[in-house]
Amino acid sequence: MNLRLVYIQILLLWCVTIVHTAPLQCKNAAKADISWAVFYVVPQKQAARAIYAAPAPAWEQQEVDLTPVDGALGELFTPFFTAQTKPTYNLIAYSNFPPLFRAPVSKSSPAKGVLGYTDGNGWWLVHSIEQWPDMTGTAFTAPAAGSAGLIVCLSIPFTSLKEWATVLNFEDPVVYYYHSSTPPAATSIGNIKELNDLTKKSSPVVYPPFVKSMTFTTVGASGALTTFVGKAAKAFIDIYSKHLANKVLKQSLIVWSDQTKGAKLASYCSGKYKVENVKPGQTIKVDSVDVKRSEDTSNWAVSKDAGATAVFCTSDAVRTTAWKTVPGGAVCLQQQQLQTLFSAVANTAEIEKCPSSG
Repeated sequence: MNLRLVYIQILLLWCVTIVHTAPLQCKNAAKADISWAVFYVVPQKQAARAIYAAPAPAWEQQEVDLTPVDGALGELFTPFFTAQTKPTYNLIAYSNFPPLFRAPVSKSSPAKGVLGYTDGNGWWLVHSIEQWPDMTGTAFTAPAAGSAGLIVCLSIPFTSLKEWATVLNFEDPVVYYYHSSTPPAATSIGNIKELNDLTKKSSPVVYPPFVKSMTFTTVGASGALTTFVGKAAKAFIDIYSKHLANKVLKQSLIVWSDQTKGAKLASYCSGKYKVENVKPGQTIKVDSVDVKRSEDTSNWAVSKDAGATAVFCTSDAVRTTAWKTVPGGAVCLQQQQLQTLFSAVANTAEIEKCPSSG
């Protein structure tokens, strides 16, 4: 064989290997690597209002189409559905309402998300979308048009994955799909105990402590300090008032959660840091889009007061009495402008305010 041709083939193979084992990150609509992204899915559309990591993040002027295979979401998944690159991928998908299921898995953690990486930094999607994503198909498919919801993408450091898995295990998630890279490597899911444990039989936390948290800074420009909290069912607490506001964040919060099912928890006004509910049955305005509580699958919180340490949190926990016994979690990004944007959203509705101390 022509030696020059052999050299070219080896060089091409080397280049493909280098490209597809590079660290992974979240994407924006222009397919550029970014540190984090927030997608608020628009009701009855396969589109979202989006905020991307930037020195001064803001709502994108146009709705982001979620359907393209080379779009902000599709770019994350398409290499996994490509035969040449799939073997290099490590992926864990979890949800209590997986694709192809007729109903949610009863008495299970409501946590929903996907972790993807090759042999370094990766991306983590935290979301509230039911029956998505389907990892058993042959191509990326966007969330079906229907309810509103949140999809938050975080570029997560590889060095944080072990602790991430430990915290997630407190939520006892329903892992419905996983893929460990082949040939096996030291960075493969199968060879990292904490990640591999998530793919095994459920093992709920039954001894204290019943709540665990961690922090990491998202990878890339305009990275955000991120706090991840996991709560076991045996904690029997409201994660917002008893842990987030008064133990971890040390901030008062405003919470948007679905309190229509069961006895709701009133706004928490007795501690140093308060937790105020957006009143049940309200409609919020997400940028320019009206979102009714009855059509939104997401739960989120935002610092009541602006400041350098202000946060936006996405959560799978609901502020009702029954949910004290349900495992749950929250992911909070410390980003002042992001807090300002979501505080404005919360204040488009009526808030169950605590009495003024002054």
